[in-house]
Amino acid sequence: MSRSSRDSLMMFAWLTIGYSIVHGIVAFWGITCLQTFFPTPQLHEWIRITQEGEPLIEVWSGERTKSGYRHLDGTMQQDFIQRSFAAPLYLPKLTEPAEAISWNGRIAGFFDYQTPGTCWYLIAPPNSSSTAYFVGYDPKSRRIEGYIGLKGFLSEMPTIDESFPIHSSYQSSFAHAMTAAIQNSAGIEQFNEPDAEWTKEWIQTAGGLPDHVWILSKGTVYEIRLRERAVHKLVENRPDMHSLTSFSIDREGKTLKRLALNGETELLIVEPQSGQSESVKLDPTSANSNLFFYQLKSGQRLLSYDVGRSVGNRTWTTHIKWLDAEGHVEREAEAKLNYKPPSPPLDMGLAAYLGFPSPLVAFGSWLATPFLPEHTLVANSPLGRIFEFFHHMKLWIGLSLLTGIATGWACRRRERDCFGSSSWFWPILVGACGWFGWMGYICLRPLPARLPRGQWLPAQPEPAQPLGTEIFA
Repeated sequence: MSRSSRDSLMMFAWLTIGYSIVHGIVAFWGITCLQTFFPTPQLHEWIRITQEGEPLIEVWSGERTKSGYRHLDGTMQQDFIQRSFAAPLYLPKLTEPAEAISWNGRIAGFFDYQTPGTCWYLIAPPNSSSTAYFVGYDPKSRRIEGYIGLKGFLSEMPTIDESFPIHSSYQSSFAHAMTAAIQNSAGIEQFNEPDAEWTKEWIQTAGGLPDHVWILSKGTVYEIRLRERAVHKLVENRPDMHSLTSFSIDREGKTLKRLALNGETELLIVEPQSGQSESVKLDPTSANSNLFFYQLKSGQRLLSYDVGRSVGNRTWTTHIKWLDAEGHVEREAEAKLNYKPPSPPLDMGLAAYLGFPSPLVAFGSWLATPFLPEHTLVANSPLGRIFEFFHHMKLWIGLSLLTGIATGWACRRRERDCFGSSSWFWPILVGACGWFGWMGYICLRPLPARLPRGQWLPAQPEPAQPLGTEIFA
């Protein structure tokens, strides 16, 4: 039965897509089995700072198997006794404002820890995510009790000029611009009146401030006191400070809150209770290095940052600096760290080729990289994403191109020798689809029958020639 060109093309498309789905599932299953039975070793190292100020390198190897610790000189820590490690404070870099932020990134919930109390939300409205204001609700009736803006408590919703200007990041409107003594869930049903004894105990051990929220707004740190429904300026005229975080220190059995204002060349540490501040000098670091600050119980401070850490680089150096009370560097050290992530036995490009050996899929994925989400690839520019994709997937692209050439050439010979066709339509189409196209093609156009002399039966056979002369009487 002969098919029209349109029917043949539709049948080819369905056969090719169906086979590609089956092939991809089988390839994924095979690669998963190979990775399960032949796992590759992995290694992860990072710096840990003890409360005594001693840096140790924590080494993890294998499948979540903890190996131990080693010193900076390479010797392993023998008979390790569990120590108290200092919590690192991450000092973020200035991020570019985002065009659109989800609702979860534009709301934060708080409680004023009174009885009866009020639920407060810091909200960045969708039409102006670079500004924010507080709105208070009664937890029982869920009625609005008022608002808090730059001018303090308001009975009406603040205007843009009365709201807090904030710097929006790619994650959240409040990322690196807001911190609080205690932050709760944004859902109003999560708020219950706090236990009075717990609140009293927390205030005694943590030095108070359970209702305080701090916002960095155009070089000014505003302290919002939810109980008083008042706004105070804690730091002014510091436009060089681009991010706000907080940390806690232990002093005489009490946990004291400290604010950290991060700039390009300076770290400003502020004590909220007294408003006193200390400055720590920061050396310029590269854009892809992570900067951490450590505050030890003894009062000593440390800084650590990476050098040479980038995508594809599995070895880098971490620099450590010990600071005195004035912020000057007392001594320095460096540690060589390694990272080997868990990976399948096959190269990523080879695994992609075994799953999808098609030039159309490979080149289509390559050309689509500029339109992928920002978190998918490290490079920010469209051209950078294209080069990064080619760096990781060049084996897939190259082998898929060779497969397309081979299947297109085989299709050309089949069309010419078996079907007597000189058209390039099927060879080009099959070559573009690669292995999937070849399988769809041979199912759509099976080989014709052979004649006794080994020749292929033509599509329109000629009538048999007479063997002699017939005489009719």
